[in-house]
Amino acid sequence: MVRLHCAPVNVTLLAIYSPVNPNGQQMAINASDRFYADLQRAVNKTPPSDLLLIMGDFNARVGKQQHQTSGNVVGPHAVDHINENGKRLVDFCAANKLIISNTFFQHKGVHQMTWMHPGNKKWHMLDYTLVNRKFRSSVEDVRRPRNSCVRKRWEDKILDDLDQCQIRNWRKVTLDRDKWRETINKNAQVKPPSTSITETVQHFKQRAQDRRTLARNGSPRKVTEILTRTVNNNYNCPRCKKSYRPQGITNHVRSCAMEWCKQNGIQPR
Repeated sequence: MVRLHCAPVNVTLLAIYSPVNPNGQQMAINASDRFYADLQRAVNKTPPSDLLLIMGDFNARVGKQQHQTSGNVVGPHAVDHINENGKRLVDFCAANKLIISNTFFQHKGVHQMTWMHPGNKKWHMLDYTLVNRKFRSSVEDVRRPRNSCVRKRWEDKILDDLDQCQIRNWRKVTLDRDKWRETINKNAQVKPPSTSITETVQHFKQRAQDRRTLARNGSPRKVTEILTRTVNNNYNCPRCKKSYRPQGITNHVRSCAMEWCKQNGIQPR
């Protein structure tokens, strides 16, 4: 719980994570009972004059039917059918004069639903923002940012790794398993584990400092932007003078010619 001293009213923030929907299982029912009991105790400690915001994953579903039966706790833009946790959530809001503010704003599904069922691949709205009913007009909008889910961040990480390995057409390369294994392991290095914890910590601190420095100075330059192509359309390493194709020169230079990389604003390995 966080209480912000603001004007004209103070704001109390609660971040929560609810147990999964019970589906009739007694242990899950007991866990949900404990969760809402703890949440009620936290709400009871909040001054009645505060703007109360409760945000998080309630593992609950509510539907448009509750807009007509819940005493204006649920808005007209709910997207699901109510489940056990949804009933608990609606009852909790009604008892504490709260509203589920997500359901009062109309948005595309991508800006409302936050979890995909692994079985039927259907998306659901499980994350909610609750606010005091008397402060409803203070909430201008509630929506989920696009591309905020873990899957998108993982896809971005894969794309960054492919770019680091200079793999342009991965779909074609992966058709040949042996060629794909050779491509991704071409510049793999096996290093013995460090026996000094202090040395390891200092190493990663230095890497973090280098990343922050590069971020302040802009994006690092590319090896292929500095080196000159040879007659065979390859590049020569500035240190060992070995010739590499465009797909392999970057990783080799970053591990072989570290001083040259630092001088030219390229992030070494």
